[in-house]
Amino acid sequence: MTIKRVWIEESCISCGLSENNCPEVFKVEAGEYAKVKEGVDYSGLEEKIKIAAESCPVKAIKYEEDDQNNAPPPINRSMGDWD
Repeated sequence: MTIKRVWIEESCISCGLSENNCPEVFKVEAGEYAKVKEGVDYSGLEEKIKIAAESCPVKAIKYEEDDQNNAPPPINRSMGDWD
């Protein structure tokens, strides 16, 4: 699945791990909390974003994945005929 949105919650402690793990997406400036860079294309960076989120000591990094182009769930027809 592709990542379509990334954000950092207020619990961020500016440890720098986000930027270390994925500098293409995250930026930490001196004296400020981590930020998500604007205008970044997340395609090809999904694994790095997930590693940054998993490495966050306070779980402040969040992301939203595109659920297969918003396709509806498959129909379960295993319960018999639908005549």
